[in-house]
Amino acid sequence: MKSIFSLLVAAAAVVAHTLPDLEARDDCGHSITPIYRMYNSKTFDHFYTTNAVETITAYANDEYLLEGVAAGAFPTQQGNTLPLYRLYNSGKHDHFYTTNPVERDFFTTNNGYKWEGTLALVYTTQICGSVPLYRLFAASVTDHFYTTSEAERANALNLGFTDEGVVAYVPAKGVVTGMPV
Repeated sequence: MKSIFSLLVAAAAVVAHTLPDLEARDDCGHSITPIYRMYNSKTFDHFYTTNAVETITAYANDEYLLEGVAAGAFPTQQGNTLPLYRLYNSGKHDHFYTTNPVERDFFTTNNGYKWEGTLALVYTTQICGSVPLYRLFAASVTDHFYTTSEAERANALNLGFTDEGVVAYVPAKGVVTGMPV
């Protein structure tokens, strides 16, 4: 009887000790989905999607070259995540992504972009070991480029892109570095 009581006390201590960790993990999210990065060299457009069928279709139609997985994100609401909105301007052949609804509305109202929905869910602050997702812009070809890689970011800046800062924070799992711009 004494050993059963000791076992129950030990189990309760373990459960009580792990509860704060479980809460932290809930805020950090569980399921990560890949964000595929594609590039169209004819229209100078970087295109990002979490949809594998959309990726295959864009590649099969000889429009885009698959560059790989740019980052990871969440397919559904997780703790402290917000939508990463996807917009497209067909006249400029440019995809644009933002977490800011005011910026989204400005681009759709004033710049000819069409809101295509939510790409994925991301953090807007650096929590849970997340890494920055940088946004860069090449005005000469109207191309927005997004990367988690410091090396890619530096290379894009050397190629004439303008740094537009951090658009979001994404889970470190699933991040791919060192891809060509």
